[in-house]
Amino acid sequence: MGQGTLTIYSASAGSGKTYKLTSIYLAHLFRSRYSYRKILAVTFTNKATAEMKSRILDHLHKLANGENSDYLSDLVKSTGRTEEWIRNESKEILNSILHDFSRFSVSTIDSFFLKVLRAFAREVGLHSGFSIELDHTAILSTAVDEMIASATADNQLKNWLITYAKSNIEEEKSWNLKDAIISLAEELFKEKFKILSFEEQSKLEDKIFLSEYIKKIRLISHSFEKELIAFGVRASEFISEFELTDDLFYRKGQGIPSFVKSMVLGNIKGPNIYVREIMNDPPRWSTGNPEPQLKTAISIAVFMKHCLMQLNFMIRIL
Repeated sequence: MGQGTLTIYSASAGSGKTYKLTSIYLAHLFRSRYSYRKILAVTFTNKATAEMKSRILDHLHKLANGENSDYLSDLVKSTGRTEEWIRNESKEILNSILHDFSRFSVSTIDSFFLKVLRAFAREVGLHSGFSIELDHTAILSTAVDEMIASATADNQLKNWLITYAKSNIEEEKSWNLKDAIISLAEELFKEKFKILSFEEQSKLEDKIFLSEYIKKIRLISHSFEKELIAFGVRASEFISEFELTDDLFYRKGQGIPSFVKSMVLGNIKGPNIYVREIMNDPPRWSTGNPEPQLKTAISIAVFMKHCLMQLNFMIRIL
């Protein structure tokens, strides 16, 4: 048996991984009409599976019906064939897949391993009627119950739970500790966690590392909140100094005035769509032409823009 080639594509979310993988899949189909029977495409989520299947079939249909396809030029280049040949062949490939759909294998990794396990159930000593729970909700709930119960014998875990509960209360979040932990634990089943390296996952299992990491994040967050409160106080001083009323601003009290008041009170939240209008080019501070009174306070513009840029950056990283 000849040696295969391993090609790794590493890219962030939204950078076009699905497009690239679909392009490669289609290229294989046009090299060998029935190659879909030998290709295993595995994804992390049901959404990704549905998207990839849909994209492959959709573009085969477009090619077969003379419609525009994003993959046409790539296929002409990779196969060395003409556009006419690609379109004719796409009809045959699409017809083969639709009449042999069970062998068109694009599935989640969970479904794939379930299929393998069922095929070798006898060899691994499982009853033929076994079932696997793919919905992790019930299992996660039981795991959280057991984790909370084990806190009586684990002081480090108990202290973490107490700290987490206090933090939720201080931030006026739900007092229901179990629901909060389940919501947090849901992150473990998302694609961004599954693609973490072994070393990164090991760190997340280290209670001491997590405790120190949380302290650093909270220190950064509290420091930034103090800075934003100072921004709010300074902006409020500008508004008072130039005697600017809510009516002068775009959307009146729903825009800048409300945002500034919230910062002064320490109620840190993302700017709404009315506040973000000042980030436009040109910035929109008022409805229609700015009042002369607001023009004299134009120095607040640079200040508030800087504040919004800082806040948007902090919201993204936390």
